[in-house]
Amino acid sequence: MNKSHTHTTLSLPQLKDLLFDALVHNQGIYGILKTIHPYLQNTITICNSGYTVIETYPKNTFIDDLDEKNGVLYLPLDNLHSIKEDNLMERIINSDGAFFFYSSHLEYNVIFCPIRIRTSVIGYICIRNTNRAFFEDDLIYTNLLSDFLSVEMQKDDFFAQSMDSQFEYLLCDLLENPPTNEDYFYQRFQQLGYHFRSKLWIIVLSLETIKNSSALNFYKIQLQSIFQNDFVCSFNHHLTLLISKDSQSLFTESEYQKFESFLKCHHCYASISHCCFDISDIRAYYTQALRLLYLPSIQENTKKTGNPFLYYEENLTGSFLSYCKDSSCFIAAIHPDLKMLMAYDKKNNSELFITLKSYLEHNRNALLTSKYLNIHKSTFFYRFNKILDFLQLSLDDYEKLYQYEFSFHILEYLNTDPSIEIKLPEI
Repeated sequence: MNKSHTHTTLSLPQLKDLLFDALVHNQGIYGILKTIHPYLQNTITICNSGYTVIETYPKNTFIDDLDEKNGVLYLPLDNLHSIKEDNLMERIINSDGAFFFYSSHLEYNVIFCPIRIRTSVIGYICIRNTNRAFFEDDLIYTNLLSDFLSVEMQKDDFFAQSMDSQFEYLLCDLLENPPTNEDYFYQRFQQLGYHFRSKLWIIVLSLETIKNSSALNFYKIQLQSIFQNDFVCSFNHHLTLLISKDSQSLFTESEYQKFESFLKCHHCYASISHCCFDISDIRAYYTQALRLLYLPSIQENTKKTGNPFLYYEENLTGSFLSYCKDSSCFIAAIHPDLKMLMAYDKKNNSELFITLKSYLEHNRNALLTSKYLNIHKSTFFYRFNKILDFLQLSLDDYEKLYQYEFSFHILEYLNTDPSIEIKLPEI
């Protein structure tokens, strides 16, 4: 890699002036790329976080390597294994600027650079060495390009586009009130050319109260480009999706990768309802996803794991408990055996409570539990036999074991509020 290279006789300040002229004279993204291309001399492609190609320059290059659907170009995910294996999107999101990218999966080298509006990555620059090898100066020019594209995207009509307003009106109407005549909605959607599949999911995003309507439209456009056969709307200050599929899987692999990149780019989470089968139930499933989004225990866990997907089926108990506001009811529902076990541990400085909890969490498997607790198997059985004796517990008592498991869920839910105190018995 050469350290520097003189692309033209113009200086960097002169290039900035040219880019500024392209900006103020509304030459658009294409005009900005055309202005800077003599300096970069390679194919420049601009994508959003859903891998949709916004613009490419020169027009007659790179097109054969892109996927096309309904007139929209996409980066070919099946060819770009690097997106996943080389943590490419994470590098783009976390990068302060342009960087060189090399991968064994690609036959060419690339420069990537995020395009930011405030803290959100709203797209990125992809430059291929189609015409010449890269130089260190290319990173300087690419960073400059990113700055001008950020300004252009904030003012350009590109942000002001919106999805079909009729679809959005119908979806918001479904979310507002349970339909009294569901046939009416089915017929309206069919008139617009849409037929519901057998399974439905509601997804609510943690992007809240976006006051800039242009930015909101841009987010919706990105999501619509990922889920082309589904619906995106803004409802109660949240971006909400209605996904309809015949398959068991909510996402195709391509949709999952694109959606995950979108969520990470914009530092948000997606709360996903149970699957439902009738549009008359959509409001209840929307409420399900919305409540899950704001569970304190869920928010803490997502921050720890970095996983942007919240599935209701994985958090059913905690979400269901959130419907009750009286913590004293929860405390009263905790099985007294567990309170006794907690009191015993406190008095004897033992770990019987965590041993029983881990045992139930690991499908009642002694080996998995001992590995999780990082203790010898014999130590686990010593503790476990002590638990059985202390609680007079039989492993055949399904109802009691279920109550224990439910009580552990209650305790986890209550632990999110440090003001709640659980009084233990004297033993």
